[in-house]
Amino acid sequence: MRHTHDRLHTHGHPALTRPVTLSVGAVHVTPGQPWQDALARADRALYAAKAAGKNRILMDPHPAPTPSSPHVTHT
Repeated sequence: MRHTHDRLHTHGHPALTRPVTLSVGAVHVTPGQPWQDALARADRALYAAKAAGKNRILMDPHPAPTPSSPHVTHT
């Protein structure tokens, strides 16, 4: 993602008339993890990345719950 964004930013593109910024919230997902948990964690990471400034990729700091642990939602 970062490479593609950098190429758009440095080489330009005829269809782009304004600068492009990219904010990403990423999570580590374990097998058996409910997709709702991963999505909620990614959403929180995305909003944290946006709050930190433009052009940020932020990894959720909370470890993914394991299938043997109870479903935990971090707030």
